[in-house]
Amino acid sequence: SNDSKIEDSIYCNDRTYTMDGSDLYYCPYTRGQNGTPTTLCTRTTDAFGVGIGNKKSTYKVGFLTSDEVNLAGRNWWYDMKDYLYNEHQYWIGSPYNIRSNSSIMFTVYNAYSLFFNNYDVRNYYGVRPVITLNANINYTGTGTLTNPFIVS
Repeated sequence: SNDSKIEDSIYCNDRTYTMDGSDLYYCPYTRGQNGTPTTLCTRTTDAFGVGIGNKKSTYKVGFLTSDEVNLAGRNWWYDMKDYLYNEHQYWIGSPYNIRSNSSIMFTVYNAYSLFFNNYDVRNYYGVRPVITLNANINYTGTGTLTNPFIVS
């Protein structure tokens, strides 16, 4: 019933990578280290959408990326309580590297601003879904903790 309020958007899962000796690091890690986050998705194969991009998504939902977390104000080493902080660790939609044949993804830590870890995807964490609202929706609120946006 809410599908008309949600836009079909591209949600990027950047799987481009660089090699550092025998270690493979995905480019979201490299951009985080260099302080060069981006919202561009350079490869169509990494651009997930329902009717756009690679058209491989079933639903109009994605995950925050490490670039978006960085652009929201978080960096690699400083403790920060902002709107992304919710006392729980959760996965975000950016790969970090491959270690010992395990996929390592970025996470937002529950008590720190670090948003990568050395745990593989077999660990049990939550996720933080993202949607893009239609420009014509009606809402109330200012988007603060005490007066959140409410979509009508």
